[in-house]
Amino acid sequence: MGQLLWILIFAAGTAPIDRDPPSAAIAIVSRVDGTAHRLGPEEGAAQRLELFDRLVPGTIVETGFESEIELVFRRGDRLVLEARGRAHVSSLGLQTIWGSTRILESVPPLLAIEPLWLSDSTPQRAGAVRIRRGDADGISPAHGEHVLPDAVELRFPPLGKGERYLLTLESEAGEVVLEIETRERSFDVPAGLLAGGEHYSWHVVTEVDARRIHRGGLFSTLDRAAAATRQELAARAESGEDVGLRLLLCEIDRSLNLASDFAKSSDCTKSGADADWAPEPGITLALSPETRW
Repeated sequence: MGQLLWILIFAAGTAPIDRDPPSAAIAIVSRVDGTAHRLGPEEGAAQRLELFDRLVPGTIVETGFESEIELVFRRGDRLVLEARGRAHVSSLGLQTIWGSTRILESVPPLLAIEPLWLSDSTPQRAGAVRIRRGDADGISPAHGEHVLPDAVELRFPPLGKGERYLLTLESEAGEVVLEIETRERSFDVPAGLLAGGEHYSWHVVTEVDARRIHRGGLFSTLDRAAAATRQELAARAESGEDVGLRLLLCEIDRSLNLASDFAKSSDCTKSGADADWAPEPGITLALSPETRW
């Protein structure tokens, strides 16, 4: 009995541990060229595969004629399922049922960017440009936006006929972190001044005809791990012509509610998928449960 107990303890201790629950997304669609569809483990019929869809373990993905999709996994692996392929999404990557896959250069592990994997993250569809209220009224950052702790630019619109402005930046506790007088309507906060993962407020004051005009906003800094991951990915995406990487960066900035010029660029309005989609002859659109692994 004692020997059997030790065997059971040893087996339990050496069993692989799946740290992600079965319902947690482990991959995101970063590019869709042509037509593709998916069948989730709890879905009864195939659905069109959309750019930025999150995929859970057990999902079957399939590509049409002259089509391919690119997936990025939480640990940073990037894989492409080529035309007329079918594969099973698992924690090990893409397990091909038929067709071909190819491996792309990996990205930094995306575990630190938690909002990217939330089940209620709503993908930004083709042509949808999110306009923040801060963008509309010229105040940035504002309204709870996130910023990179070492790349914060405070911007505001003209305040009447004011020519000199007093900028004040405060921590959540009310401590004055920065106070400066300037004639410019933008100011770069010195790198290293702000902590990661903290909340801040700022305001600008000017006087016009003995009348004081105030504007300002609230923002939060990304924690250092998420900021480092985002910046490493951005350096690669912005320096090349890798469409999948650039679209992934768009969705990362969107999910983080990040105040970034890249998120407002034309790259982030691309869909990577056909606007009009219809089933192709010979492509299965209702995978039966028996085809799931």
